[in-house]
Amino acid sequence: MARIRSIKPEFWTSEQVTECSIAARLLFIGIWNFCDDAGRIGASPKQIKALVLPSDDMTVENVRGLIHELERNGLVLRYAVDDKEYLQVTGWSHQRIDKPQPAKFPPPPATLQDRSKSIPGTFQDGEDRRGIEHSQVISLPTVERKPSTAPQAAQTDFRGDLFERGRTAVEAMTGMPAPKARTLIGSWLKLANDEAVIVLEAIDAASEARPADPVPWIRRTIESRMRTRDPPKRVWGSV
Repeated sequence: MARIRSIKPEFWTSEQVTECSIAARLLFIGIWNFCDDAGRIGASPKQIKALVLPSDDMTVENVRGLIHELERNGLVLRYAVDDKEYLQVTGWSHQRIDKPQPAKFPPPPATLQDRSKSIPGTFQDGEDRRGIEHSQVISLPTVERKPSTAPQAAQTDFRGDLFERGRTAVEAMTGMPAPKARTLIGSWLKLANDEAVIVLEAIDAASEARPADPVPWIRRTIESRMRTRDPPKRVWGSV
């Protein structure tokens, strides 16, 4: 059941939030309404779109990309338990919940909770740790946003992940040898204007969706992401 949630004023100036696109911020707030009282929700992009953006001209793949964006900025934690995927809003104690209900979804494992970060002044480390010993916990591969004062340094980290983990995933999906997979990834990287994270997200999405022909599927996903990507951010008040 949907619940009323609160937003603190500090939310709007949090660095983690301002690093996200406006669409990702809206999705993030919308997710709160449908989380259980421990801040957890099923991770299905299709279901999240139906709940939060039912009438918007946005595809399931667009929503998947927004979820990855929130994850890269440390706002949600993606994990799986017993082969089912979930999201945990990182920090939840700022929510004042009347008559809290028991959590509907299992918590992430302790090792993943340690990686979560809270929004200064808005979220705190108030995670309900009951049930941590839940059996058969499986962590999902994620694209982690590495802090750096140089934008190119973060891009280099994504590139390394792309040509290691991403290449392995392409080989598994297509049966290609490593050199051919690397060449293919290079062509996708060129299509994405050298933004490795976009290619990596498309490969991750294909690994989850398991399309019959993953190569054109990944290419179309990258092309769609490039068409719908946000323009360069503008500083408010600038001319």
